[in-house]
Amino acid sequence: MTSLDLGLATLRSAAIRVSLLWEHLSRWLKALMPKGLYARSLIIIVAPMVILQSWSPSCSWSATGTWSPGGSPPR
Repeated sequence: MTSLDLGLATLRSAAIRVSLLWEHLSRWLKALMPKGLYARSLIIIVAPMVILQSWSPSCSWSATGTWSPGGSPPR
């Protein structure tokens, strides 16, 4: 067995482990997600609003009219 064969065998086994982990994670996430149309649509509408409202206070205009991504105006 050459070093190339050993490297390919290692990559294959790592790929199999990652594939199994991804499959397990997707099953867990699928079980966690809501099944009903109302709950899913509520998530689609509410999640972006929550994200935008939590992000918007950190970005504001300073007193001099310049953009201040940190949220507090320069002194």
